[in-house]
Amino acid sequence: MTTEQKAVKKRTAPSPQLISMRVLMLTNKSINQLRLPLKSAVVCSCVCLMSWCSVISADPITSFSGPKSTFINLISAEEIGTATLKIPSTSVNFLLPETTGELPQLNTEERGIIQNLRPLFTAAKFSQALKGLEESWPEKPSPALHYIKAQVLTQIGKLKRAERHFTLSLQGHGDYIQGIRLLSALAFKQQQWQKAQQLLSKAITLGDQSPESFGQLGYLNLKLNSAISALNSYQRAYSLEPNNPGWQTGLLSSLSRSGANDLLNGFVDELLSHSPDNEELWLYKAKANLNKSSKLTSLSALEMAIRLGNKKIENLQLCVRLNAHEGNLERAIELIEKHPALASNFVFLQPLMTWMTQKNRWVKLEQVLSLPELKATQVKNSKLSNTQKSSLVTLRALLASHKKQTSHAKNLLQQAVNFNPSNGEALLKLARLYIENRQLQKADLILARAQRLNDVAPQALQQRAQVAYKQKRYGRAINYLKQVLQKQPHRRELIGNIQILERLQRSEA
Repeated sequence: MTTEQKAVKKRTAPSPQLISMRVLMLTNKSINQLRLPLKSAVVCSCVCLMSWCSVISADPITSFSGPKSTFINLISAEEIGTATLKIPSTSVNFLLPETTGELPQLNTEERGIIQNLRPLFTAAKFSQALKGLEESWPEKPSPALHYIKAQVLTQIGKLKRAERHFTLSLQGHGDYIQGIRLLSALAFKQQQWQKAQQLLSKAITLGDQSPESFGQLGYLNLKLNSAISALNSYQRAYSLEPNNPGWQTGLLSSLSRSGANDLLNGFVDELLSHSPDNEELWLYKAKANLNKSSKLTSLSALEMAIRLGNKKIENLQLCVRLNAHEGNLERAIELIEKHPALASNFVFLQPLMTWMTQKNRWVKLEQVLSLPELKATQVKNSKLSNTQKSSLVTLRALLASHKKQTSHAKNLLQQAVNFNPSNGEALLKLARLYIENRQLQKADLILARAQRLNDVAPQALQQRAQVAYKQKRYGRAINYLKQVLQKQPHRRELIGNIQILERLQRSEA
């Protein structure tokens, strides 16, 4: 067993509740059953109260009294960064209405106009074609001519005018698939997502079976937060064009967002059998398994994506956290050391280091604190805020205290408080050191400061009660414990301690 593992395996101290119960039982027995004088009973109580005070001070400086770090507890598949779903192509190919088919037909007069302009259409000279079209524009244009002009306007980017002519064509001829599809493409280009969605649905209802329409509708459904309907649309598009990477990605994304993790995992495995070096597929495999709480499988997939070249910061961070969760801190620290974006990100590293203190992983904490970006010489000149500098120095103080470097720990904690006077954790730890050195007056002054901070006020008051008890100022100790009870009514174990202190106070009177 390593030194670090031995440090983790600690004997559990009796709870304050259990000690309080013993105190009351012993006191009642002393007074009522044995009929001892009050002073003798108080001596018994005093011995037990000393045990209680030892519980208050037993919390070593190397442990945090604040909320536990959620560094590895709140891991979500949403943190995995996959590629952003690309907008499917909505390019419009210029298409003249022929003599057959569903498109509206030109009348005799209009056929001559279009025949004269055909060379310009063929050469994609749409600005000149528009000029010729407007010069020859009849008094009562057919739906087919509106359709052609709408396409010409679309090609030169005059989308609002194009939309008006497509609408006139549809009104004059009645709904036809090509007209509705092109009108939806205009809505797409103008990011009118709901309008585009409605038009595509209409085109499909009329019989449109093109993979492009299903794929575009899948994209819109997913964008408008309807993953199940997106899944259906992307499945149709993928079945028609299975080699289209856009439909593959859309189907992966919709499976992921709809929570169909088993289907997603199966689909990914199918695609990986053909493309084992596709990092994006490994990311989706990591997502599917993390949603199923298969963290180890998810970690393996994420590691593969990183080895294949994925360097997205959110994926690297999640890989560190998953490695920590699985107990592989060596790999977690290796990732941090290899990627400066992680090593320089104190917001990310702080909860990791806090978690290490809670798990008594001091060797690994020292390794992280030794990173060039976090070295002590860099703190004053770093870009960290004063609050962050204070937290970093506090972590160094905890490490120093663990190594029994008490004087150094004191200096560091004082630095931490100088950087951030509201660092309640540092104030409590500094006061604890002074208590251990029996410098009670200094400890009380520091605790008085900590008491004004809401997040650590109960702990500060309880430590002040300990100091007052050591100074035999029982009235003060009682007052501090009553204030703790006001702030934390569930702390019923303190009632017994207050009663003991009251007996001590009467015995001293």
